[in-house]
Amino acid sequence: MRPASRTSTGTSSCACLRSVVISVGRAGYAHYCTLLPTAFADDDTGLRQVGAMLGFLFTLESLALSLGCDRAQLELAIRQSHPGAPAKVALLWAAKTQLGLLPRDELRARCDELLASPLVVTAFPLYLSGFVQALEPVPALAAVGDFAADSLSANPWERPSSTPMPEPRRVLWRLGYLVCAAVSAACW
Repeated sequence: MRPASRTSTGTSSCACLRSVVISVGRAGYAHYCTLLPTAFADDDTGLRQVGAMLGFLFTLESLALSLGCDRAQLELAIRQSHPGAPAKVALLWAAKTQLGLLPRDELRARCDELLASPLVVTAFPLYLSGFVQALEPVPALAAVGDFAADSLSANPWERPSSTPMPEPRRVLWRLGYLVCAAVSAACW
């Protein structure tokens, strides 16, 4: 049998370790939530880094919530994020979809608006790269590849005559369609 003093010491060190793990978990979650809006806005922070931050937050979200963190921290950080780059905008839309702040129908409508605008349509492959990067932190977005592929396959060929598409645009459309189809196929 163990002496009583060892048992009480072991119990207190276990409680101490538990409190350290809880405080480190809470602090880490809060720290990443605090950095997220800056990372989205900063041009020097790459798309992959922001995607990795989101991956960390979404992957460990259930653990953080069990440690007493508040999901409102992440929701507030996402709401405060205002990226300028199209790829980061798409990544933000993916995060909002994951949190339930942006319904899939509205996400689809936003993509359709991008495809309908002759001024923005050439940047759509950049938005696609953001969605592709979002597949790791938000794997449920595999369905986004499906509707993006549907939008790309339907819209460019059914354009009204008032918005003609020069040859380079058709190449971009075909490339975007192939990327979406490959993403959809890889995720299923």
